[in-house]
Amino acid sequence: AEYERVVARAVLVWNTRKLLPVSLTVLEQEHESRVRIIAGLAHSSVNNKWIMTPAFVKTKLVLMLDEGIVMLKEAIECLIRAGPNSGLKGPFVRTVGRDLSHSNDTLVSGARPRYAVVT
Repeated sequence: AEYERVVARAVLVWNTRKLLPVSLTVLEQEHESRVRIIAGLAHSSVNNKWIMTPAFVKTKLVLMLDEGIVMLKEAIECLIRAGPNSGLKGPFVRTVGRDLSHSNDTLVSGARPRYAVVT
């Protein structure tokens, strides 16, 4: 409910031959008009998210996320405001540790999350 104002619909590409978890099936059933899951694909390919989703996209702006990214509503709003209001958008995530290591696996960790918008 918190994200309804910024996310019209979620399309998930289940890019594996593994069975879809029951929890995702229930989620799709409970939110039939807002959640679409594409599963049962013949082969796993990173291209499936581009090939299989156009028929389900009804908006001018599409936010692309991989499974390792979690975004606060405020971060999504920031992406929406940045740059053009059509096409594909997504976060470029980099956290620099004290040892100068880089991590692209989280957008919203810690007390003061940091993120960058690349458009």
